[in-house]
Amino acid sequence: MRCARIIQSFILCLILTGLTIAGEKNNCPDAQVELFGVSLKCADRETVWEALKHSKVTVKSQNLQNWCDSYHSSAALQGSSELQYCYTYEDEFATARYTFPGRMDTQLVVTVRDMVANRYGQPTRSSGNTSVGQASFSWHIRDGIEIRVHRGWPDTTTYLSYIHTANNAVMERQLEQQRQQQQQQQHERQSDAF
Repeated sequence: MRCARIIQSFILCLILTGLTIAGEKNNCPDAQVELFGVSLKCADRETVWEALKHSKVTVKSQNLQNWCDSYHSSAALQGSSELQYCYTYEDEFATARYTFPGRMDTQLVVTVRDMVANRYGQPTRSSGNTSVGQASFSWHIRDGIEIRVHRGWPDTTTYLSYIHTANNAVMERQLEQQRQQQQQQQHERQSDAF
């Protein structure tokens, strides 16, 4: 009887702290933005890879040695051609970006904006001109994810990005450190030549 109470207390403690007996890695109760069933707030590369195995995207480039992985996405999201996920050095999710080829469709950015607005409401911020020129729309979600729909000009290719603002800042610092280290190594290798 006493053993049963201890086990019940242990299970209750696990539930209250948000853990599961199986030790679920992507348990993220306050996350609001998901792709392929994975909460982006708490996602890591391993969890994303596992989820994408069961999706309609196909691998284009997937390598632990690279910052980003690329996938063919047209079978998963109509009108898109590519999905790219990028991670920090520690393999924590930083960004995901769908590419929608424009083919001179100036209203493509509006179509993608409306698709996102249907799920997340009106954008937090808008800029540019949807008829001619650059255009951008952003949603700042409470869980720290920023969703951005944008296109440049004159290319009407439109991008739908999911950005973990904290992890993206970490990744950008890490990329800059890597660039500086590579530059320093190159200078050292070439120092005898000048």
